Amino acid sequence: MFTHLQSYVLAWFPLVVLALVVGFVRDRTYGKRLPEEKARRVSIVVAALVFGLYIAALAVLLPFAGPRQALVVGGVWVAITLALDGLLRLLAPAPPPRRAEDYDLFSGPPSQSPIGALLLVWLGLAPWLFDHLFWRA
Repeated sequence: MFTHLQSYVLAWFPLVVLALVVGFVRDRTYGKRLPEEKARRVSIVVAALVFGLYIAALAVLLPFAGPRQALVVGGVWVAITLALDGLLRLLAPAPPPRRAEDYDLFSGPPSQSPIGALLLVWLGLAPWLFDHLFWRA
C-alpha cells in the first residue's frame, strides 16, 4: 500500500541538512543583528519556507501514492524529528537552572514556542498539502 515509504524516510535526512544551513545562515547574517529570540523566530520562518520548497520538489519528483500516504509520511517525519530532539536532549550536558523568561512561550526555545510547534505542524501537513495541490486538485 505504501510504496516508496523507505524513500520518504530517507528524504527526512536532507531536512536536517537544510535546518543546519538555515542555522548557519542565521549565525552569519541576521543573527548578529537581532536579539537571540527574534533571530530564532526569523530562522523558524525561514526554515518553514525552505522546508516547503524542498517538500514541494519532493512531491513532484517522488509523488505520494495518495493523501493518506502523504499524511503518514508527514507524521513519520514529525516522529523522527521529535525522537531526535529527545535523544539530543538526553545526550546534552545538564542545562543551567531555568530562568523565569525560559517559560515565556514567545521567547523560550523553539520547541517550546508556538511558532516552533507550528513548524512541526507544517512539517507534518506539508506533504499532504503539496500532494493535494499538485496531484489531487
